[in-house]
This record gives sequence, structure tokens and C-alpha cells, in this order.
Amino acid sequence: MADLQQAIAEFLAAWNTDPRPFVWTATVNSIVGKLNRRRQTLEQIKPGCTRLRMRKTKGK
Repeated sequence: MADLQQAIAEFLAAWNTDPRPFVWTATVNSIVGKLNRRRQTLEQIKPGCTRLRMRKTKGK
């Protein structure tokens, strides 16, 4: 775990010396389209798995 923490700290230190902004290239429509295609695939594999479910509330 210490190795991972050290690697992350080293990456951040190197990145922060010359940071570059992240440029989002995907459109909302392309993301929604991908989600819909994935949902259709999941429904073919296991029908009903993407249906919204109500959360159970504590104490009721």
C-alpha cells in the first residue's frame, strides 16, 4: 500500500510541474447513446436488471 501511495504522490508531483487542463470531447448525446446501448445489451442478457428500484428506507 505504501508503494501505491508513493507512486501516486510522485505522479502528482510530476503532473503539477506542468499541468494541462482536461478537455472533454464527448457530447452529452454520445454519452446518453452509449448508456442506452449498454442498457439494451444488459436487458438482453438479464431482463429486468436495469429497471429502477425504490430504495428501502430505514425504520419504516
